[in-house]
Amino acid sequence: MKYYTINVAFAICVLCLPFLCACENTRESLGNVGDEKVRKELAAALNNLAVSASIIRETADYAAVERLVVAERLYRVSHRNEDLAKCYAEDAQIHTSWQKGGVSSFVGKSPREAVARPNVNRNNPPLVHLNGDRAFVEYPSTTTRSVDVKGKEAVLTSYMRLLYRAEKRSGEWKITAMTSLNEWDELAPAIPGETLDVRPAELDGLRASYRFLAYTRKLAGGEVNMDELGVDRPEDVDKFYAREMEWLNGKLTSPTPESP
Repeated sequence: MKYYTINVAFAICVLCLPFLCACENTRESLGNVGDEKVRKELAAALNNLAVSASIIRETADYAAVERLVVAERLYRVSHRNEDLAKCYAEDAQIHTSWQKGGVSSFVGKSPREAVARPNVNRNNPPLVHLNGDRAFVEYPSTTTRSVDVKGKEAVLTSYMRLLYRAEKRSGEWKITAMTSLNEWDELAPAIPGETLDVRPAELDGLRASYRFLAYTRKLAGGEVNMDELGVDRPEDVDKFYAREMEWLNGKLTSPTPESP
């Protein structure tokens, strides 16, 4: 099933299309207008209309990209895998703390050591950077999940920035890459009054931007790469953003962001 967002910009664009075509014909006929003043006024009006049409198309693209990443997060957390897969291009690449690869490595999958427990995801509005048929999106995300810490239920909260590449292909926007940027995380007992047996020595060597994510994953028998993208290594973040801006501006054709 396909879901559609009706937005004013798109509706205006559709309604204006026949008029724009007529205006193009009028533009070609301006040379037949005898009065120079009238000809200039008509030309100026047509130019203004062309600019307005461009703004409408761009607004519609912004709305489509924003809806795309919002839908991707909702489908992911609600396990709507068929809809989730449709958000991505076939050659999309996804890089998170637990996997790195194509769509099949992410959709319907989770860390091997993960236990099926409640998982809540909340996001701030995405910031869309648009350039023609390419878009780079910064999407602040907070994920709260139930985890086990030495036999006690705990709550792990991860603060991330999800960074997307999206491309308009055959008239439809698709995600071509998604990378998670770790910012901070917190660990607390699920039951007030309980105490978690977390020893400082157990946290040695774990990155500040995803310390407790790595700690709880390790307790569960898994591992987390200590070279993931994180704000505690600002040089890596700066390099990543520089590459993404080069891609957005058409200077890079690589479909996949490089690792830090």
